[in-house]
Amino acid sequence: MTSNSFSLRELYKRLYTLMKEEGAKRGKEFYIFQHSAAGPITAFEDHISKGEGFNRERDWRLCTPAFFRAWSLRPLGTTFTMYPGMSAPWVKAGAVPPPHYSAQARTLIHNVLCSALWEEQVATDMFPIWKFRREFDVATADFVPYYDDDPRVTVSPSSIHASFWHHPGRVMVVAANLTDEPVEAVIELDMESLGIAETVAHADAIRGMDEDELLTPPGERERLEHNPGPTTLPVENGRITITVHLQNYSVVRVPGADQ
Repeated sequence: MTSNSFSLRELYKRLYTLMKEEGAKRGKEFYIFQHSAAGPITAFEDHISKGEGFNRERDWRLCTPAFFRAWSLRPLGTTFTMYPGMSAPWVKAGAVPPPHYSAQARTLIHNVLCSALWEEQVATDMFPIWKFRREFDVATADFVPYYDDDPRVTVSPSSIHASFWHHPGRVMVVAANLTDEPVEAVIELDMESLGIAETVAHADAIRGMDEDELLTPPGERERLEHNPGPTTLPVENGRITITVHLQNYSVVRVPGADQ
């Protein structure tokens, strides 16, 4: 499935070698400059698109976590370019904005943020995510992806993909539901290994929302305070039960803000 990306990588290697050799001959430094990862993006989209360059399924379902992991060049911020490319069918059909949370579910479990293109998307999930991440200080936290199968945080059923960020005494879990049905998931935390006090009784949770779920007064622009904000979930013996909406995500932070 990644043959196009590997071919493109081989082309970049050849170009790099050519420029280095020519530069050495001429006593100059040559390099490729581009403002985004448009090259790798093209290889990725061509593989899953049919005709006219659009995703034939008109959604993100073909972008599996493993596919995203194999292709994504996280340091280059490729998700910004990937999102409008994958969302083109909705734009063509006049149905905008497309479901941002479906893209965000795939990016968050890889410790990547998907950039929003429409104002509504910023209010529906970007503001809360930015706030959660800043308060948790993800920049200095240990990130553990779903494919590490770390026993300190487990989630069932297996249809849920879960990654987490950890500071001693604190954990923030993102659970992605990439199915077409809501899933009741159980997050189990090894409280002792995570350094979380057994007395912690509550967690905070946020998810990607539809525009009609915002509390925006008619005629006003969406703002952070219009998002209903986090919900409180009970923590019982390290277990948290949460419903993850279809093609969506939930971010759960333990302990909750009030503890």
